[in-house]
Amino acid sequence: MERPPFINPWLSAAANAEPFEKTLSDQLSGAQAREALARVPEPYREILTMYFLQDFSYEAISKKLKIPQGTVMSRLFKARKLLQETWHEAGRR
Repeated sequence: MERPPFINPWLSAAANAEPFEKTLSDQLSGAQAREALARVPEPYREILTMYFLQDFSYEAISKKLKIPQGTVMSRLFKARKLLQETWHEAGRR
């Protein structure tokens, strides 16, 4: 399954980033990105970390966490929203 586009603050490949990603990565430092991620509640932070930083597939996350793949997908959707919210908060500081 092809991965959907997402804000990925941990990669420095700004040339390959989407316009929204580039705008946010220009505004936030690595420390702010880490702070934003740390503010995401644990079950969502775990999904974000596994999917975006460790490059796990939906299926691999599902097996590792022993949860249905649909749950992985819905948590990842919610996690993206939470990260965007905390990221915007971090950018205002």
